[in-house]
Amino acid sequence: MVAVLGDGAAWIWQLAAEHFPHATQIVDWFHASERIWALGRALWGAETVETTTWVDGQLGRLVQGQAALLAGEWHALPCTGETAAVRDEQVTYFTNQAPRMAYDRYRAAGWDIGSGMVEAACKHLIGAREKGPGMRWSEAGAQTVAAVRVLLFNDQWATHDLAA
Repeated sequence: MVAVLGDGAAWIWQLAAEHFPHATQIVDWFHASERIWALGRALWGAETVETTTWVDGQLGRLVQGQAALLAGEWHALPCTGETAAVRDEQVTYFTNQAPRMAYDRYRAAGWDIGSGMVEAACKHLIGAREKGPGMRWSEAGAQTVAAVRVLLFNDQWATHDLAA
């Protein structure tokens, strides 16, 4: 099985569909939870007990795969002004992304629902070598260095056919 984790940006899902058409698309947990926190702060204020209590309840339901239900309930919240704008933004996001937020199913299948591991690996594997002070790379050079780093980190250097 192949999964693509993303923050919900349309371009990520378009690339995923193009390169991995059969992959399961998953909204990164951190990005989804960050949006719930934004709504909670808009409703109850920053750093309040009410916000924390409300967000914890919403996250508990989200992890159970209830994204579409949450969006429907949020839509009915009585809000005005900036709070209504934040509510509407999150309702739209969760409505559009709900099919990618089946966290209960993903976790039951043993899949990661956060991109932190991948991001850390990219930073360690590629960023540490290619983003140092004064480093400038052509596209071909950067790809070559990345390929060599992957071979080294996967302990495949000795078995790889360098002529290929």
